[in-house]
Amino acid sequence: MRFSLLLLGSLVAGLVVGCTPAVEEQPAEQAQTDEPRSDEDLLQDQLREFEKSWAAGNAAQIASRFVDEGDLIDPSGERFHGKQAIEGRYAELFQGPMAGSSISLTSTGTRFIGMDVAVADGKYEITGMTSEEGEALPAVKGMYTSVLVKKDGNWMIRCSRPMTPAPGTT
Repeated sequence: MRFSLLLLGSLVAGLVVGCTPAVEEQPAEQAQTDEPRSDEDLLQDQLREFEKSWAAGNAAQIASRFVDEGDLIDPSGERFHGKQAIEGRYAELFQGPMAGSSISLTSTGTRFIGMDVAVADGKYEITGMTSEEGEALPAVKGMYTSVLVKKDGNWMIRCSRPMTPAPGTT
């Protein structure tokens, strides 16, 4: 059970980095200055937006952060290809052990491969999970790498590879 939850936690967190939701609101400071925001700032904003989507248990909003042909390979090697499969996986998680949980995301680095491709690395911590018996479970910590593409000014996930470190290697 513990291994299964670690696997699910890292699967979910790996989807997060650097995507822009379908409708993006401008922060008040940007609306006042009309200065363009840097890609780094946009990616950081999206980490916070993902945390909010997670807290709401909104699988559709999370899946919308992927390009249509996007994919995810979780730490067990299971592959989810396309938005529908990714949304289904999140919906399953939010109805199970991740229901009511929260996630905290930290970027550890972004490398821009060109004007419209980035590789993003980060760490996550999922808290507030409960077992099937209703008992509190320990936090799940892991890391992720995602490849993102910029389409119409929005950063979208092309592929994500979350992982859970082997015991004793963190």
